[in-house]
Amino acid sequence: MSDDLIFRTPVPARRSSEDWTAIVDRLIDTLSDALGVPLRVEDRDVIDDVALTCRVATTRPIAGPLGIGLTATIGFEVIERRPVINAFVFLFAEETRLALRGAGESYAELVYEPGRWRLARWVEDEYGEFTGRPAPRRDGAAPQTGLSTEDGVV
Repeated sequence: MSDDLIFRTPVPARRSSEDWTAIVDRLIDTLSDALGVPLRVEDRDVIDDVALTCRVATTRPIAGPLGIGLTATIGFEVIERRPVINAFVFLFAEETRLALRGAGESYAELVYEPGRWRLARWVEDEYGEFTGRPAPRRDGAAPQTGLSTEDGVV
């Protein structure tokens, strides 16, 4: 799928379940490619058929004994009649969430533009909005929510 469905104008008042599945697949595939790691869907929520929140995580640790993993929350909403897509990415070493120097917790914000993700900024989680984010699961198994990208069910 290309980005035509995501950036279609005029923006549809509502999107079908099939549209959301295709959009989620596209966003996860492109984010996985951009970050260079395989990602799996942990959870997704479509709000009133017009907005989306989707949580993803690495499927296994990377960087050998460092055990680096990540989780991310992808958001899709329409602002001023334009789709706005971003991902808040949280890095972990084993169970420890990594942060900017001097910050208790932090995350990277990426923005999706047609065909690519770009790093918007690194952000200190100064209000604790994302405190307590769980580390990615280490077993590589699909989460128990019944969501899986491998069998086409999202």
